[in-house]
Amino acid sequence: MATIIIVYLLTDNFGIATAAGLVEVVTKLIIYYLHERAWIHVPWGIKKNAR
Repeated sequence: MATIIIVYLLTDNFGIATAAGLVEVVTKLIIYYLHERAWIHVPWGIKKNAR
């Protein structure tokens, strides 16, 4: 929402602001997914035999 407001204030164009907000949400979802997939492969703090 903040992105939409900022872009709208800078451009005075609601269409561009909405598009920028949508691009931000989709980009953040993709980056979050890739970030979590990468952390699966990091062995820090994982005990091999946790019994």
